[in-house]
Amino acid sequence: MGIIICFFFLICLGGAVIAIGQALSMLWKKEIGGKEIIFGLLVSLILFGLVTLSYLLQKNIWVFGYIFRYPFFTILLPSMIYPYLQRSKRPSVKYWSTLLLISVSLTSILCIIFYKPFFNIFELLHISTHH
Repeated sequence: MGIIICFFFLICLGGAVIAIGQALSMLWKKEIGGKEIIFGLLVSLILFGLVTLSYLLQKNIWVFGYIFRYPFFTILLPSMIYPYLQRSKRPSVKYWSTLLLISVSLTSILCIIFYKPFFNIFELLHISTHH
């Protein structure tokens, strides 16, 4: 199990590093501003809230579930969707891809900063777990 978790985290880390690098590049080129950062944070919070809600709706969850579900839906999946949306000719779709990129960047940074509450989410929400 440890090898699978390590491999999964390395893939998520790769997506996060690429997203942070691209977001910083866009920020330095002034392609994004404060409005996009706020909307990206909002997307991050909505994704995090939806995943948390999915846990709250379950009565008993697998103890390793958060290790896979949170990073998958907040980092990995948006990182995989971003390149496809970025190729679109429609400006609104490109804008959403930029918001996804910022969301992945901010989620990654926030997960590092708030490491302890993130990995103790089950205890904080009083969710029962099983192995």
